[in-house]
Amino acid sequence: MQQETGLQPELPLIELPQANDLYGELEALWHRYANALRAFKSACETVQEAIEQRNHSEAVRQLDGVHQAAEQLFVMLVSGSLQELAAHFAAREQMLQARFEAGFCEAAKLGQFSINIDDNRIVDADTEFLRFVGFPAGMVVGAPVTTVFPADEWARMLDCTHAPAESGKKGSLTVRANGYDGKRAMLKVVANAVDSESGRILHGFAVDWSQTESDIQQRRLLAAAIDVSDRMVLITDRSQHIVFANQAFTHLSGYALDEVKGKTPRILQGPDTDQATRRQIREALLRGERVHAEVLNYSKEGLRYWVDLSIVPVRDDHDEITHYVSVGHDSTDRKAQELQIAKLALFDHLTGLANRRAGEERLQLEWKRAARQDGLFAIALVDVDFFKRINDSYGHAVGDDALQHIAGLIRSVLRGGDWAARWGGEEFLVCFSLTEGDQARPAAERLRRAIERSPLVADGKELNMTVSIGLVTCSARFEQLDDLVEAADTLLYKAKERGRNRTEG
Repeated sequence: MQQETGLQPELPLIELPQANDLYGELEALWHRYANALRAFKSACETVQEAIEQRNHSEAVRQLDGVHQAAEQLFVMLVSGSLQELAAHFAAREQMLQARFEAGFCEAAKLGQFSINIDDNRIVDADTEFLRFVGFPAGMVVGAPVTTVFPADEWARMLDCTHAPAESGKKGSLTVRANGYDGKRAMLKVVANAVDSESGRILHGFAVDWSQTESDIQQRRLLAAAIDVSDRMVLITDRSQHIVFANQAFTHLSGYALDEVKGKTPRILQGPDTDQATRRQIREALLRGERVHAEVLNYSKEGLRYWVDLSIVPVRDDHDEITHYVSVGHDSTDRKAQELQIAKLALFDHLTGLANRRAGEERLQLEWKRAARQDGLFAIALVDVDFFKRINDSYGHAVGDDALQHIAGLIRSVLRGGDWAARWGGEEFLVCFSLTEGDQARPAAERLRRAIERSPLVADGKELNMTVSIGLVTCSARFEQLDDLVEAADTLLYKAKERGRNRTEG
């Protein structure tokens, strides 16, 4: 038994007599008509076969062939061909023609209607057309045309039928129809006017276009909403090639859609874009997961900006990813604020040096690196001599100036790899990066002498300042970092006890 396909059975074809004097060109016209029907049926079967094989992409591609064949038949039905044939065919052929029209309309979901142009009244409407508009037959047949079609739409239909073929107005048009429930229906209509015994009749074929029009309107609204959104929207295909970008993207990046279409978002990245973040995004997308990340991008002019980005995979009916939608907003200002907060959290606001918390964290890194790579470093605890006397004699403002002055001198003697932190109060920690163990003391003495020789100028007076230093070089005798710091602290107090302005270690 042949498998049920859900398609209409093959429609009958009319066998023409061989009377050349009767048919002539009409026979060739009918064969073109029959070929168009076969093309439509073949395209439908191809789509059905692809659906049964669950080949969604092939079904969508072949559906274009169905639409083309249907459109060809649709226009041929009302182009006057059938009417010309009917004028020459006998009653039997006319009956078969009517059966053919009815069968085709049912298969193609077409509605038929007829309107008397002379008195503007509807003279016929099939069940499919009545279903489109929602009216019962008794309220349509014999009623004025404006019962179903508003006056302006009726005028457009008449204009279409009267227009010469070369004007471009012939063919289908979309019209509004009055629905029985008060709603408007959208119909795709092809109309043709013929003369008959009862007057001039407009014959129309209609397709319910309401859902299509609704979908189009929905897409227009969505596109408008995306375009006016202050959120950047970027859509790529499954290969990560850009297919759409909205105005917010253009405003932020400087790139118009035409400049990035077909390219990948890598065009937005630069030397400082974090590679770990890029890898995180790529791996998540390969797994088909949503991604949220903050990315450093570069504009067309080379300016850096941060984007708070969410990427969502879009799947088809077969759960295959077809596109990726990226939505993001400019987070440059927030990122700058975060960096400023981080700086405040890790740096001393008075001297600009690292604060104790940051100093301890960095010291831990130095300790681990020395243990792992057999590296070498030394720490110096530096304390300002008689700082309380400065505060008491000159005030806290001068005391703050003194600490800033010392911090500036510490920076001036640091070499590559060295760093310093304000350890607390008037005490500083300096870390010297060494290649040889005997380099530590000269470095510390260079710092002590720089401070001794650079008095602070306050209120036009020079204020001489000195420091005491406890210096320790990292070695195997220290089992823990705390032991190293404690040893430096002990040496610092030893320097103070021995008269200050000296280095012990």
